[in-house]
Amino acid sequence: MTNSANAALAGPWKDLWNGDLSVTDKIIAEDFVAHAAPITGTGPDEIRGRDALNAWSAASTPSWPT
Repeated sequence: MTNSANAALAGPWKDLWNGDLSVTDKIIAEDFVAHAAPITGTGPDEIRGRDALNAWSAASTPSWPT
C-alpha cells in the first residue's frame, strides 16, 4: 500500500479521534464493536455501534480552549 493510500485511510480516523464526529457514519459500520479498556478504569470494556463510539470518543477527547 502506498503512503498516499495509507494517509487516505488514516485521515478520517484521525479526524474522528480529534473530535469530528461527523465522519462516524461514513467510516464506521452500523454493527461496529470495539473492545477497549475503560479510560477511567471503570465502566464497560465494549463499545457497540456508532452512537456509543461517538459518546466514547467525545468523552475521551479533551476540550481545548479556543
